[in-house]
Amino acid sequence: MTSFTPEPIRTAPRRSTGFTLVELMAVIGIIVVLMAILIPSITRAVRSAQRTRMQYDLQSIATALESYKQDHHEYPSVPRGSGLGANILARALIAPGPETGPGDLDFDGSAGPGFRTRQASSAGVQQGKVWGPYLPPDQFRTRRMEVPPGSGQLHWVIIDLKDTPVLYFPAHRGADINANGGYVARVAKPPNPPNPQALFDFNDNADQYADITGDPASFELEDFRVLMGADPATGKAVDPLAPHAPFVLWSAGPDQIWGARDHRKPPEVAQRFPPGPKNPSDDVSNIVR
Repeated sequence: MTSFTPEPIRTAPRRSTGFTLVELMAVIGIIVVLMAILIPSITRAVRSAQRTRMQYDLQSIATALESYKQDHHEYPSVPRGSGLGANILARALIAPGPETGPGDLDFDGSAGPGFRTRQASSAGVQQGKVWGPYLPPDQFRTRRMEVPPGSGQLHWVIIDLKDTPVLYFPAHRGADINANGGYVARVAKPPNPPNPQALFDFNDNADQYADITGDPASFELEDFRVLMGADPATGKAVDPLAPHAPFVLWSAGPDQIWGARDHRKPPEVAQRFPPGPKNPSDDVSNIVR
């Protein structure tokens, strides 16, 4: 009887399953390229979403102003050139200031949101109906800011998604928007304003720009004219943004920089841009061109 000896099983040589250095570098290179492509797109998408949210908030404020008008038969008025447009907007729609007494600039005889048109009597008795708030205080944030710095004068303002004040420019009567300074201008304070008076007066908020943002060149008349569609030099209407609007609400946008240029750059670089689709400013208004 012969014996059977099985042949040994031969196995294929084992191959390493790891990445070679070349393969690893190729993968890293692909990831870097994808990040370079995706990050700017994601950033633009986030900023676009923020700008859309700001636009929606300004439309909500505009609706609240219409409710205010229904009750008081006019929109909140701003003394021409007072610089208190943002403060008056906050007081009219939310009136967030607590009752601290007649020494408080925002004292109106009503504690918390809402306001009275009649102040408390000398005996401390509150009088009159409480109006508002016309905006939900839990959805729209407010902040007290010292304007001007060092003055001790605190003013409430409504702040946007990026903690920048929402500015309020009411339309003034008796303007000829085709005259020099008739559409957008910096009008002298009473009693000697020039004629014609501007429809939209830069000084209705101008005193607050630098003080609130901390940037002494944060917003200039020429920037506002460009964004409103006026001649930057004369203030005449060229492509008017709001020739018949009763008011304009303004937010600096996601970049928190007022106007159509980057004030952090030298003047020769931070040039002004004409209004239109190529305008790089991301400022937001309740008026859509």
